[in-house]
Amino acid sequence: MWVDLARRTNRRVPDASVAAVADALDYLCLAQLYLRDNGPTFYAVR
Repeated sequence: MWVDLARRTNRRVPDASVAAVADALDYLCLAQLYLRDNGPTFYAVR
């Protein structure tokens, strides 16, 4: 999904950097979902 968007935006970008950006965005999305689900219990003082 992110790779297609990046390629449509700028076709001169090398595939390696497009893949790296896509991986970073996927990682950030997963981290955001993880913190949304587990954030309050993770930061809670016990």
